[in-house]
Amino acid sequence: MLFEYGGAGTGHIVVLRASDNVLRLRAGDGASSPGETKTVILDVPFASLPTDGSEHRLVWDIRVNPGRLRFWVDGVFMGEGFSDAGGVLEGSKWSGTGSGGFATGANANVGGEPRGAWPGSVTSDLLLYNQQQVSV
Repeated sequence: MLFEYGGAGTGHIVVLRASDNVLRLRAGDGASSPGETKTVILDVPFASLPTDGSEHRLVWDIRVNPGRLRFWVDGVFMGEGFSDAGGVLEGSKWSGTGSGGFATGANANVGGEPRGAWPGSVTSDLLLYNQQQVSV
């Protein structure tokens, strides 16, 4: 797990899923199974991510209405996903009020997602912006 906030009610997570060979970004209903309504999931294949051991800049953008996730690595657009319901995320928010974590694996409780710590070290800060246009 790289980032998690919220939880089983409403949650957001960025996690490696080794079983699926993807980096998953997910927001919305934290209790639902992937594919249910009011949840947005974006799976980025491992093969498209850099593995050179260098530092990289990861940016993800979440929209509540319509439910949408977008993801960039070093300014390169990697993809976007939309809510299955085609509308607003669960509870009209991207995450709930539960505990969260950054690269620790602690407090991960979004349903059906891995809970382990991020492999390797994370040497940069996590920056959160609210109500701002993403410019990569």
